[in-house]
Amino acid sequence: MGSHPLRLFWVAWYDKPFPAGDAETLPQFDFFNEKTGKENLFKEINQARLKSFVLFPFSPEQAEMVNRGGEARAEPAILPRYVVHLSDGKRLIYVRRNVVTFRDLEKPQLVRRGIIYLLGWQTTELLYNNGHPQKRNRKSVMFISENGAVELVDKAGTPDERDPQMEEKN
Repeated sequence: MGSHPLRLFWVAWYDKPFPAGDAETLPQFDFFNEKTGKENLFKEINQARLKSFVLFPFSPEQAEMVNRGGEARAEPAILPRYVVHLSDGKRLIYVRRNVVTFRDLEKPQLVRRGIIYLLGWQTTELLYNNGHPQKRNRKSVMFISENGAVELVDKAGTPDERDPQMEEKN
């Protein structure tokens, strides 16, 4: 069982937020410069300079270029683009996972196979509890299915999960 074809690819937007036309970008696949379809790795993204992170659907030409190239497989999709803007100490969350669902574990029968994309941001806030500083991690994540459906999860967590005595100091 090979991997399921990709329907979305990422572009990292540096220095100026999306959709600035003159911003420096790093696309997941080289469609724009030498047009080789070569894949850039996620770890090559300069997180310190990142202003926006965008998931785009593959066009038929882009999918063909990727399929001719390396190990990734892609298929064109009619989907919207998904954008996360990163400012004020926000850090990128991006995960792509293959998903396999079985109906019955005793007699495995494949029900669904696909890819889910998680896209969002997280930040660490300083809060005070009775005058004592505590850090709280806040995140907002979109769960994006390969058919384009989105579920947004916005969570602020603390060691005591939103203790009513916790208050933000500006």
